[in-house]
Amino acid sequence: MMGTGVRWRRDEFEPAQVCENGHMVNSSTESRPALNKRFCSDCGAPTLTECPACGTDIEGTHHYESNLARAHYARSHPLSYCHECGAAYPWTERALQAAREAAQIYLSPEDAETVEKNLPDVAHQTARTTIAAHLIQRAFSKGGGAAWEIFKAAAAVFATEEAKSIFTHGIPH
Repeated sequence: MMGTGVRWRRDEFEPAQVCENGHMVNSSTESRPALNKRFCSDCGAPTLTECPACGTDIEGTHHYESNLARAHYARSHPLSYCHECGAAYPWTERALQAAREAAQIYLSPEDAETVEKNLPDVAHQTARTTIAAHLIQRAFSKGGGAAWEIFKAAAAVFATEEAKSIFTHGIPH
């Protein structure tokens, strides 16, 4: 098979600035420093540009350049986990905690335990992601619509794309 002839000369990420609640403040902190803010204009939370666990820059705008073209992709939403150490960012931890609290408040102890046990497999793509998402969905089907809506809002922050797709189909009857 012949190659495409594309030779990458530049392929890098610019640091992003995100508030502790997960609002993207500036995805291009170096090329557009005038947009940097110490606090989020949406919620007032302090902002950060590095992973609190390891100090690695939070990935923002992706710049890439080849012999054929130059382009960039600016993120509108921050990543959930650090690409260097794998730690959950503060906004991801808060969303996971909100999901746990919804389960504890609205579900039976057994169903809350099912949610707790399966959260890691909907937060990370694994061989169990599909079944874990269905088990969580089934547990929340017993807790009512408000419980499910609270969980889905939290899951929008931390869940894998596969799990989010399963969750968008609502509660099974």
